[in-house]
Amino acid sequence: MQKNQKNILSQLKPIHLVLLVAVLLRIPYIFFTSYTHDELSALIRLDFNSISELISKGVLIDYHPPLVQVFLFGYTKLFGTAEW
Repeated sequence: MQKNQKNILSQLKPIHLVLLVAVLLRIPYIFFTSYTHDELSALIRLDFNSISELISKGVLIDYHPPLVQVFLFGYTKLFGTAEW
């Protein structure tokens, strides 16, 4: 049991390092960057009243990944669409 836990922890360290580098690269520019065209396209496809409407009119028409669109739908309902 102890051996498996140590193995899992040793595998998580590179992931933590990658996430830390990503945060450090993103934080200084958080208030100076604007949305990319792809991000704007995804936000435009979120203006629906329900998830079923989002899937039928926003995902199936444009063939975008449904899980990403559903996540963004919920995220924007909670936090809004501010760039930061």
